[in-house]
Amino acid sequence: NLAGQWSYDPKAGFVATILNLGRSTVPHVLSRSEFWFLFGLHLMTWGAYQQGWFRIENYIDSSVSVDWVDLKMITVMSTFFLAFYINQCYERYRHMYSVTRRMLGAVHDFAYQARLFCRTKPDSPPHDRVASRWLAAATVLCIAELRNGSGTPITAHQWQRIISLGLLRQDEVERLMRHGSQQRVLVILHYAGDMMAHALKDQKDQTKVAEVTGKLLTYRELHQELVDTLNLSMPFQYHHMLTGLVFGNLLCLSYGMALTQSFLAPSMFLIMCLTLMGMMDLSAQLWNPFGNDAVDFPVNAWVTECLSGLGAVMDYVHDDSVEGWKQELKEATEQQGVKAMLRIENKQVEDLLGTNNRRWANLDSWTRPMIQAATPAPPGYQQLTQSEYLPEAQAGKPPPGSQSPPPPGSQSPAPGSMRPKPAGLLGGGRRALQSTSSAASGRTLEAGSAEGGEVKKHSEIEGLKHIVLQPINLLLVFVPLGFASHLLEWNSGLVFGCNFMAIVPLASLLGHSTEVLAVHTGQLIGGLLNATFGNAVEMIMCIQAIKT
Repeated sequence: NLAGQWSYDPKAGFVATILNLGRSTVPHVLSRSEFWFLFGLHLMTWGAYQQGWFRIENYIDSSVSVDWVDLKMITVMSTFFLAFYINQCYERYRHMYSVTRRMLGAVHDFAYQARLFCRTKPDSPPHDRVASRWLAAATVLCIAELRNGSGTPITAHQWQRIISLGLLRQDEVERLMRHGSQQRVLVILHYAGDMMAHALKDQKDQTKVAEVTGKLLTYRELHQELVDTLNLSMPFQYHHMLTGLVFGNLLCLSYGMALTQSFLAPSMFLIMCLTLMGMMDLSAQLWNPFGNDAVDFPVNAWVTECLSGLGAVMDYVHDDSVEGWKQELKEATEQQGVKAMLRIENKQVEDLLGTNNRRWANLDSWTRPMIQAATPAPPGYQQLTQSEYLPEAQAGKPPPGSQSPPPPGSQSPAPGSMRPKPAGLLGGGRRALQSTSSAASGRTLEAGSAEGGEVKKHSEIEGLKHIVLQPINLLLVFVPLGFASHLLEWNSGLVFGCNFMAIVPLASLLGHSTEVLAVHTGQLIGGLLNATFGNAVEMIMCIQAIKT
């Protein structure tokens, strides 16, 4: 599991997620002395107020009162600047994640091209293996320096581990130790580039050398970008201002929220304190994701994945590759089933990958007959049957995922007859694949076109049934009750409850309808419809909240 400590269940309930405190910021906040100082000050003030030590009759005009308007303004400012700060930290976090993963992927890209260009013969020298070993050593050194921290050199123990892993030899380590961290990466990359230039020097087409060295230059750019991003920090002035603002806000809240007779005041301040201080702690963890915090990158698993993939590219052996893939090409020519590799039914894919979400599966089954009936066949296109491209049908067996065998009256082309080929999967091939799908289900495209009216009528009825006959639509009974509660002037709580329950199925119907409509209008118009009508319920509630 490369995610490591990142993995969690986003579908878990509120209670299960909230109680998972061990992986949250709560332990870090509780270990800070500032939290206990603020919470202790709040408890002492609240206890003194409860005992009546400085309770005053006219609290608003007293000298010890707190203006809640000023306190709200300070809280709003703190929240705004803190949200901006944590957003910048997360964007930096995502950027370093992307650069790190691309840098590790560049190692595999280099190894792929190096082996492809260098091992043209069985007895070719292992130039690619030596160059890939050096690039792997550069990667391990880079990650080790990032884990150690800025300005911390590679330790003697780490050098010895690199030698024991076979990534570098002792003499190579002695030469590299004379250079700084950035210079070491440049020297190792030059090692690898020089090795590939020597391996491809006899090639007439020198573009291969340019392609392989281009991968090394891409790796160097990503490494430099990662180091520069990590060394770029937020100005101390902003961090100082934000820290002072948050601490001052919590200090005022610890006093102002204590001047009340409610026993819920300490718990409310506890939530406020854990939230604001937790956001500050989370932003500090996101700032450097190469440490040992809970949100840090699982770089150990990433490096293991990178080295394992590198070993797979370098060490894999296919017996037929030595003979120029003659056996594979011969089998592909003899087997008729290869022609049907891209003609796979939806049920076959579901059997392999699992069933889709029921909602989208039903939507797909509703719209597919309409699309097939409305799509004309290409001019001169002759329908294929199952027996022509599925080896199971040739043997008299039903193909996996098919619903019925071809009808006895289906037309089969004469042997050797020519058929117009599809224009491709992204062009005319769409219609060809739809025609093939119709043949696999025992219906010709012409028959589907002739029965287009019945298919469309039947699909519309099935679609309406699918939309209306949902368990959530049982709540539609609250729609007339909502009108009746308003007209009969029921209790305000009952009016709110009835209309709230009525909104739930209406919002579901509205969202589902826009999704179905998007199937026919296209991606652009469908997205616009979903963004407007799909959020109608939220807009209505927002407007009503502003009015009241």
